Amino acid sequence: MRLPNFLLIGAAKSGTTSIHNYLSQHPDIFMSSNKEPRFFAAELFNDPAAGPGDANGRASACLTPDSYQSLFLDVADEKAVGESSAVYIYSRTAPLKIAQFDPAMKIIAILRNPVDRAYSQFSKRVTLGIEPLSNFIEAIEAESWRIEKGWHPIWHYVQRGFYCKQLKRYYAQFDAKQIRVFLYEDLQNDPKRLMKEIYGFLGVDDTIETNVDRKHNANSTTPRAAFINRFMHQPSRLTKAIQRIIPKSHLALMTQVVRRYNTREKPPISKAIRNSLMRMFQADVEELQDLINRDLSMWLADADESLL
Repeated sequence: MRLPNFLLIGAAKSGTTSIHNYLSQHPDIFMSSNKEPRFFAAELFNDPAAGPGDANGRASACLTPDSYQSLFLDVADEKAVGESSAVYIYSRTAPLKIAQFDPAMKIIAILRNPVDRAYSQFSKRVTLGIEPLSNFIEAIEAESWRIEKGWHPIWHYVQRGFYCKQLKRYYAQFDAKQIRVFLYEDLQNDPKRLMKEIYGFLGVDDTIETNVDRKHNANSTTPRAAFINRFMHQPSRLTKAIQRIIPKSHLALMTQVVRRYNTREKPPISKAIRNSLMRMFQADVEELQDLINRDLSMWLADADESLL
């Protein structure tokens, strides 16, 4: 059986779903149908239900060798075999586990402005109706308590943005030639060029045309009334009763209508909040520039020129 020889390790809300799907288009690349198997980060999912919806996250993960290997039973003669788990970059133990699994593993990361990434992750939880707090600042203030109580990484809005600290663990385990780091801006500005570079890194035909028209897992809206989304997404006696009474086809249509009228454009982060958060990330961003040899001044300038 052939197993992965490359991994897309994150970061979350930085375009990994789109890249995963673009990679799947290449005839010489096999991508697992289960995005986010999280096999090498099993330690982050020890508590099955610490936070809202955490049990579902654990249930969808492949945390045993057998379940993980089953993802690759259909590998044929593809040159590159991979999977994408955005939590790998954040896991303290994943780099060593991956190195022990395959010292020649190729690692791909894509990074997004850590402030925007945190806000996008929070907004996604709100849209799904599982974030108990509708205020971004309150959720950030609650983060330390949530981590202490064992809430899963989807709730670690700020801590997942310290990329340099996280990537250093990979550079400690792998030769730098085995690691390629891209930026969210690369995906936004020229996705075809980005995919060409990734194909070259993976050693497959980089002349293959990729359809990059569709953005996957995009999150540009937020609910007008968060409680409506929570009602639709969180099981209760009432929702279960409704599901028994109303045919699935009618229920799906009703859900689409409610979502359409209960969404609005996601409001931007205020300048004050952006500046405050970027000051937290500033030292890490400045160090990250040297680690990956990329100019990240636009991230700092986007917050406040005084940070430059």
